[in-house]
Parts: sequence; C-alpha cells; structure tokens
Amino acid sequence: VPVTEGHWKSCLYDSQSELARSHPSDYEKSIATQVAVCQQIFRRPISVLCGAAGTGKTTLVKAIIQAIERAHGTGTSFRLLAPTGKAADRLRACTGKEASTVHSFLAERGWLNDNLTLRRSGGRREAGHSTYIIDESSMLDLPLLAAFCRAVNWNAVQRLIFVGDPNQ
Repeated sequence: VPVTEGHWKSCLYDSQSELARSHPSDYEKSIATQVAVCQQIFRRPISVLCGAAGTGKTTLVKAIIQAIERAHGTGTSFRLLAPTGKAADRLRACTGKEASTVHSFLAERGWLNDNLTLRRSGGRREAGHSTYIIDESSMLDLPLLAAFCRAVNWNAVQRLIFVGDPNQ
C-alpha cells in the first residue's frame, strides 16, 4: 500500500495538541515540515533524525513505523534499539512496539563475551529485520556500533535510521 502525504499527515496531526489549538497556522507549518522529513527518511536506506529534546523525534519514529506497517504489511519486521534500558523503555512506551537495548540485541546473537565485552567474531548475523531504528544513537561508542554492524546481515536491510540529539 503506498504511503501518501495524507497518510503522513494523519499519523502526525494531533488535534489535542496545545499548539494546534492556540496557533493552528504554525501547527500546520510544523506538520508540513514533519511530513517532508518522514517522506525523506522513508525513502532512504540510511537516515539521521536529529533534534533537541522535545522536538518530536519519537513522534516521527512512531509515524515511520506506522508507514512501514502500511507499506509492507503489519508483519513487517523492524527492530527498535537504544543504548540504555531507560531509552528503550521510553521508545517502547511512546511507540507501543517492542524495543530493546543494543547490548541485549548483541547478546541474543552471541556477540558478547561472558564478561560482557564485545566479541569481534563468532556471533550470529541477524537477517530477520528490514528496518533498524536506533534511538539516542549519539550515546553509541565506536566499538558498540562496530559490533552492531557485524551482527546485522546488511543484504536484508532496507533502512537504518539513527535518532539522536545533536546537543548530547
């Protein structure tokens, strides 16, 4: 099913928003900007979604997930990841979808040693997900990101979306 501008708008528009009630024209402009961002992210294989706290990054992630399910079916596999348990909990609460830490993703596939250090080889590559969304990605260090890259079968991936705050 195609994802249209109208679909994006219906996912993002919240009539109960304080801004929608107090400044409807500004809210419409904001929604139009968010629609444009979602359309670009949805079409690209690698994207970075950045913004300061409270700018609506998680709202955009939720809209992108809805678009993925609309375009590819509700059984479409995607993975929501975050570097900390608190960030994964917040992502889970805001999207209503399962989210986990990057470390637990790596541990499930054998990329962590018994002492919780990262392995350079020997783990299983994940091929079951077509989209990966990593929230709070500015908190990832290079060894953790490298282990994540080794743990994914990139031939099966359609999208990789990094979400973060440039002020962190």
